[in-house]
Amino acid sequence: KNDFARNNNRSARAAGGACATVRDIARVGQLVADGGRDIVHNGSPEAWANGSFAAFFEGVLGSAPAYRDCWISADVKGEVVMGLGIFGQQLMVDVENDIVMAKTSSMEAPIQVPKTRLQSAAFQEVKRVLLG
Repeated sequence: KNDFARNNNRSARAAGGACATVRDIARVGQLVADGGRDIVHNGSPEAWANGSFAAFFEGVLGSAPAYRDCWISADVKGEVVMGLGIFGQQLMVDVENDIVMAKTSSMEAPIQVPKTRLQSAAFQEVKRVLLG
């Protein structure tokens, strides 16, 4: 059965969207961090590394980007994953350290990689302070 998040094959569907508060988005991230939905560990490291958009996100989270089922990861192990909206919405989940950050946005143009890199750097800095 189709729904707003999955297609007939029960794969993630990234068309359209859903209205949600920042808190609701963060709850999805916490669900991932808690292992309630196996998005992070779904599939092999090769599947992450060879995802269709992996090359586009090179340098956004780290030196070895990976893409799988609408999630971007800094590494093929998927311990830190990111969900992006095309106008700058962002959900960052650090599974290993149980850190979740969500933000809304309304950038003037879609998919602005320099701004996404800046947002990701801000996440890394907040993470550094929290773990400090």
